[in-house]
Amino acid sequence: MARVACRSGATRMSFGGCANCQLSSYVAAFRRSSVSGAMLLLLDEAALGELGIRQKIERLRILGEINKLRSIAQSTQAISPLGHSVRLLPGPQAAPRHNNNSRL
Repeated sequence: MARVACRSGATRMSFGGCANCQLSSYVAAFRRSSVSGAMLLLLDEAALGELGIRQKIERLRILGEINKLRSIAQSTQAISPLGHSVRLLPGPQAAPRHNNNSRL
């Protein structure tokens, strides 16, 4: 293996660069092949091995990045009943109401 400098500036002994760069290249490949980004979030360690990532440490690093993406996706998106991706926006907060007609 050769020393590889990745886009993030890190240099390490690896075939494909750092996990962030590898994940970026996989995301780009998914976009080029018109595969849903949701498919990327479904990848597990076995699927990464089938994609050609043979080193366990690299698979675990990429899985860590995928898990970060999963948590971001869970906090910002939901799937509607029709299957469309919908961004969740915080709803208006109800102002406290004072009932002037209440009797004690």
